[in-house]
Amino acid sequence: GLEVHVMCEIPSNVILAKEFANIFDGFSIGSNDLVQMTLGIDRNASYAASTAYNENDPSVKKLIREVIRVAHAEHKTVSICGQAPSDSPEFTDFLVQAGIDGISLNPDALLKTRERVAYAESTVGRSGAKTHPHFLGLVVVLGLLGSAIIGIGAGCSDIAAELTGPRSADFTVSPAAI
Repeated sequence: GLEVHVMCEIPSNVILAKEFANIFDGFSIGSNDLVQMTLGIDRNASYAASTAYNENDPSVKKLIREVIRVAHAEHKTVSICGQAPSDSPEFTDFLVQAGIDGISLNPDALLKTRERVAYAESTVGRSGAKTHPHFLGLVVVLGLLGSAIIGIGAGCSDIAAELTGPRSADFTVSPAAI
């Protein structure tokens, strides 16, 4: 039952998504690195605080849409971790419209993003592409917990237990639970 997902953090991961889908069970988009590598901008540089480093850049969105399209065509799941879904409500809307299967969030963004996902799911089809029917339920994953926040370092853990009781084998949360 163990699934192995490949990190999709550089444009070549998207270009070769079909090949990666033949090897791995799914994809996890690292939004921080994908933005940095796509735009060629060091996210830690002082100029990155400007509008130059932006997850809503059309080239970044095009890559994300493409990896989701290929993954779903190959019956694979796609989740995303990184700062973008926690910081940008518009980016969260885009992810739902693109058909993302899972979102990893900073703890402080969990509640507002859950509400945003529910709203975006209710409007999918009006302003964007419908979520792939096989993956309609969006998985919300609590992730990237910093050691300063909980003292155990970074990592991803699901919120299914908080929402639905004990962890399920596939770590999914139904849209109704969200």
